[in-house]
Amino acid sequence: MPYFSPSRRHRRASAAFNHDSSVLALTLNDGTVQLLQFPSLEANTILAAPDFEIMELAFSRDDMRLAAVDRYGNYAIWDLESLEQINQFSPADDVLWRDI
Repeated sequence: MPYFSPSRRHRRASAAFNHDSSVLALTLNDGTVQLLQFPSLEANTILAAPDFEIMELAFSRDDMRLAAVDRYGNYAIWDLESLEQINQFSPADDVLWRDI
């Protein structure tokens, strides 16, 4: 059984390209997400870490937002124009069923 500690919490690496492959999003060991210009790999910005370990990253179709999800269904969304996290959801919040 694997051992997990706070110091090893963000060890899984995730990456995603935007649709024209000009920006690469990468998770860092501290849980933050770094945006790099591609192919120069010039660091563009770092997005604040969500409250969970990121398993996957994905850009929206218009490349204006970036989503992160973990293995339990928690997700966070950042607006890439303001560079602010605009939403975070956990299945435990039961938000999905409130509007149905």
